[in-house]
Amino acid sequence: MTCREYKWVPCTSEHIQTAKERQIVRMDDCIHAEVKKLRSMVDELKKTQNDRSMVAFSAALRPPSCVPMAYGYGNTGPSTSATTLIFSELITNIGDGYNPYTGVFTAPKRGVYYFTFTMYGWCNEKQVGAAMYNDDKEILFAWLGAKKGSNEDFATNAVILQLEKGKTVYMRLPEGLQITSRNCSNVTTFSGFLLNPM
Repeated sequence: MTCREYKWVPCTSEHIQTAKERQIVRMDDCIHAEVKKLRSMVDELKKTQNDRSMVAFSAALRPPSCVPMAYGYGNTGPSTSATTLIFSELITNIGDGYNPYTGVFTAPKRGVYYFTFTMYGWCNEKQVGAAMYNDDKEILFAWLGAKKGSNEDFATNAVILQLEKGKTVYMRLPEGLQITSRNCSNVTTFSGFLLNPM
């Protein structure tokens, strides 16, 4: 068995003060290190939030001013060639991805997007239909048969697309078809939003 030798050190207020100062310096260093970590985490969260910033739009079709209207309703088409539908009445355009002058949505960032459209037909003697395009490729279609008399019908379709930044999505009215809209309400609409940035 070994005995340890202990040496008594005089305990003065100077020794206590120096020990406390060293302890405060160590605590101060720890606090600064934690603050630095927290700032880094806040910066990372801000970056993540910016990466996930919202993109969403919704727009409504209005009848052309040159067509006769009943109760504010009018038809676009039929025409002899397919035409891009311009949904000029902006309801929402967060992120400015949709252009109400061209009818084209351009993805402001890479990600997974959801798109939908609803079209209206009222007293149609011609067939009602519209197609959604991703760049130059048709990706979906909706159609209502022609009916005479006082009829009202809606058709809708939706799709989830993975888009690269700059890719486009828009609606086209196929040759020979028409679509009904109203000048004072949103009965024919085109909408989309970013589900998840990538």
